Amino acid sequence: MAINYKTSAIDLNVPAKVLPCNVLTATPLANWEYDDGKGDPWWGGGGNAKAYRWEINMTVTTIQHGSHLTRTARQFNGYDIVVGDFIAGATDGRALQIVSISEKTAFTVKCQVEDRLRYNTFRSASGTGIFNVPGGAVVFQINEEGDPMLDPLPTGIVSSDFYANVNSRFKYLNPQMNYVLEQTANGFEEGDVICMDATTGAFELAAPDNIERLVGTVTHPGPGPNRFLLRPANGVIDFVPGLPGNKGDFVYPAIDGSGDLTLTDTGVAIFLKLVDEVPSTTRGTVINGQATAGDTMNINGEDIVFITSSLGVVSVQNAVTDINAKTADHKVTASASPAPNEITSDIATYGSAYGLIGGFAPFSASINGSVVNFSTTAAGQAAYGMAVAIADDMAADINAAGITDITASVNAGNLVISQAQGSAITIVNTSPDANNNNFAGMNSCASLGLTYAGSSNVFVLQLERTDGGEIILQDAVGSATNDFGILSGHTGSYAVGLNVEQGVRKAGTTVVSNIAARDAIPVKLAGDSVYILDTGQGEWAMHVWDGTQWNIVATQDSASTDANSLSHTYTMPSASFGTTEVVTLGRISDNSRVVSVLVEVVTPLSGYAGGPNNLVPSLEIGTVADPSRFMTEDQNDVEGQGSYTTTPDFHYEGTTELEIKCSLEHLNANAGEVKVTVTYV
Repeated sequence: MAINYKTSAIDLNVPAKVLPCNVLTATPLANWEYDDGKGDPWWGGGGNAKAYRWEINMTVTTIQHGSHLTRTARQFNGYDIVVGDFIAGATDGRALQIVSISEKTAFTVKCQVEDRLRYNTFRSASGTGIFNVPGGAVVFQINEEGDPMLDPLPTGIVSSDFYANVNSRFKYLNPQMNYVLEQTANGFEEGDVICMDATTGAFELAAPDNIERLVGTVTHPGPGPNRFLLRPANGVIDFVPGLPGNKGDFVYPAIDGSGDLTLTDTGVAIFLKLVDEVPSTTRGTVINGQATAGDTMNINGEDIVFITSSLGVVSVQNAVTDINAKTADHKVTASASPAPNEITSDIATYGSAYGLIGGFAPFSASINGSVVNFSTTAAGQAAYGMAVAIADDMAADINAAGITDITASVNAGNLVISQAQGSAITIVNTSPDANNNNFAGMNSCASLGLTYAGSSNVFVLQLERTDGGEIILQDAVGSATNDFGILSGHTGSYAVGLNVEQGVRKAGTTVVSNIAARDAIPVKLAGDSVYILDTGQGEWAMHVWDGTQWNIVATQDSASTDANSLSHTYTMPSASFGTTEVVTLGRISDNSRVVSVLVEVVTPLSGYAGGPNNLVPSLEIGTVADPSRFMTEDQNDVEGQGSYTTTPDFHYEGTTELEIKCSLEHLNANAGEVKVTVTYV
């Protein structure tokens, strides 16, 4: 997951968070896994692989300030360090980003840090992405513009060029102007205009059906096949305490007076959800831990008094009940999670192929059905000067295999494998090492057994915050955090939104299918217009909202005529069936007035057959209900050249449009041309 930065941390009357610390250890976690194909010397598969992510342990110095608005009044401490913050070495200013926090107290923090976009790696001649450890460092935040906030700098800790180095790093590769996004095998190229699919939330090239969800322009494809750098079309911000919906959704302000955000279209789209939140979790380490009734644990500033108990003993399940009763306040949900099933190398029981945990790579085995190929030898090479896989190397290969709920670590030189849900662990040897020694079993490379039963009725306390925010735990009464073995942490990240229209609602045009859909539009501003595909009479229409009601601006009929006139020209011989041709001149709407009718006989009708009654051609103009309302057959002569006019002064009022009809009884005339024009206002 690409972690960017925390924009909402900059608050009025709160000073910049600048915390001196001492980094005690740094354990490499990952090398860069993608070859750029251009000779990258530091990627994981090269001859000189370098880490770009580490787990660090540090102590934090409390800083006093003058604001009463911080978590602890007038003080910053370890609890204030959050995901998205940066940490820079005090001597060289080499900055890393905090991407996950597994443990924190007021004085200590255990977290994962990353050389963002490997800036430090390529700055260093040796490809070293981290500052000197152990050593001093400074934790700081950046603002909405992507600039480091370093006021005041800790005295007596940083070098004279610290500020210049840090500031230059963020000027060179500003996170605001080069925002990191991820999408598997995206295939984007520099300069591509990127939008989001309304249904899936996927990033895709701009097209007519997604342009309303414009995200920005690709400034750099990569690094790697899954990431890309984006210059956002508008400002990007993360959200505390959360942003509703899924990636690709428009987010609107609620109009119920609550001040909340909603996915319901209220006519004012202000955010486009760009990145989904990643939940934060923290798990206890004490199996079936017990607290005492009356103990109080503070979660994110909310006191939880443990009152659910059995004979004064608060079990994990009891704690879950009391914590979840106030989830709405502290945003955390508790659960009794099965305790991890953890196995450790045991030379005393299983023996060892070489008297220690190690083997000559390559060799392989399956763990719970997933094959692990043991090929890493970096730690073994460093320790023994030869290509052997020791516990550190084996753990790296197991973690790289990505087995569900399986993680590996090292403790005192022993390999530790953990199944997070407490389920059984089964190992099957696949291929031995160079000396025909298996990964597991008697006298094996790992000194592990082949089968381990799962645990039952053993639980640990687990806390989760779905919006990706931090989980801060403190004991107010008693020692519940120690009793359950649970610590504060921040392992997730907040949702990220893209500003839309900067929160300004502009009048616009909406396309709807019919009148009912027009009336269902929830929020309308004066000046809003609507294009109706079918008014119910097979025609389109354009209506505008005046603040009170919809008003007709144009119809299909009015758009096809000049100056509010309806016209038709009869040309003989007629193609109609029978001896009479009836046409609809058009439709007029409510509050329209027919002011004149003009019949122009350009060429008199001739060559007709009058039949036994000696009929002659005739023309009348009116409505369906009254065919001659506007002009009778006696008010014109289609056998005589000339113009004929009436002024009916007809005022129409009605909820539906009125059809104007014209009927010519041509009697199969073989020549003649008559033009009819009805004018209305």
